[in-house]
Amino acid sequence: MTQLLEWIEERIDLDHVAAVEERHIKALQWEPVDRPPVTFSAPVSEPFVVYPYAQAFHDSAKMMVNELIGPYAAMGPSPSIVNSVLIKDDYPLQIRAFYGVGLFVSFFGAKSEIIGDNFPWTQPIGLETLKRHVARGVPELKSELSQRALDTMAYYKEVLAPYPKCRQAIHITQPDLQGPFENAVHLWGSDIFTAFYDCPDFLRELLDLLAETWVLACRKFAAESTETAREDFIYLHFTIVKGKGLLKDDSTVMLSPQIYSEFIRPLNEKVFHALGTGGIHWCGNGDQWRSKLMDTKGLACIDWGNPDMIDLPAWATILRERRLPVARMEWKSNVFSEIVPAQLFPTGASFVVMVDDFEQARAMVQNGTV
Repeated sequence: MTQLLEWIEERIDLDHVAAVEERHIKALQWEPVDRPPVTFSAPVSEPFVVYPYAQAFHDSAKMMVNELIGPYAAMGPSPSIVNSVLIKDDYPLQIRAFYGVGLFVSFFGAKSEIIGDNFPWTQPIGLETLKRHVARGVPELKSELSQRALDTMAYYKEVLAPYPKCRQAIHITQPDLQGPFENAVHLWGSDIFTAFYDCPDFLRELLDLLAETWVLACRKFAAESTETAREDFIYLHFTIVKGKGLLKDDSTVMLSPQIYSEFIRPLNEKVFHALGTGGIHWCGNGDQWRSKLMDTKGLACIDWGNPDMIDLPAWATILRERRLPVARMEWKSNVFSEIVPAQLFPTGASFVVMVDDFEQARAMVQNGTV
């Protein structure tokens, strides 16, 4: 760890780090930028090696190494602090306590399971158990997994302390808390999709409980982070987000506009009202409820995992009209070069580009492709 941090400390350019933050924040405010921010997601180059995720899950030091080199690198391309300090892309340098999608639901007794070296998943806890949780109200925000995440965040601060440039440039973010509905899916399982019709009143009670708990959890972990960029901007999810949190809403792409408007939008508005503002992430399409999402009160940005699957020109038009930014949209390099999404978003968005190797990323930076 010492050798890795000394290597990074020698190469961090604080002027570049400040320029990256400024470029992201200007783009998120739809202000003119010299170019849209671009982060490269690339495989790890030698001599850097990450640990298998199953090992990092149980060892904060190994997790920190992986976060510095590339948290997804064991499985493919990843945003990387190591790569970024070499090629000087627009990655807002950050690390997190990476314990997967089961962190929030651990407050309700759900267990995370790791099979092989895959990322964690959770098993539903059952409807009857959920009913007992709803009857009891907001749970105590304590679990073995959440304490491990807090301990890991504290460990990161301790380890970064002797390295002034690393300490200033590398932000410790909130862990992945998913979102209220996404957590409901993890806790209930696929039967939740019939609950909109079979037991809508109980579903609303459950979602209200999860929203209230989510706000408290977000505040709890934010207080232990070093996430702040500026007022109403935070480092999170491999980018800079406008707002105080980011709701993961992947499962909503399977919902109709009517269901989304009746159940999901009011839920998200409750969270944003409590926090002030926030963002929404999803992978997949979601075109069917575009107009419903755009009316979400308190929505400050969106985050796309699969912009290639949506009607990008239609989204670009309405986002430009509303001045609602995209904190992150992820593209394969060949598609990014072919359709040039930055032409639709000369500002108002930042991009993550997945490349085949480190040299491709370096060449794209040096050639002024981005």
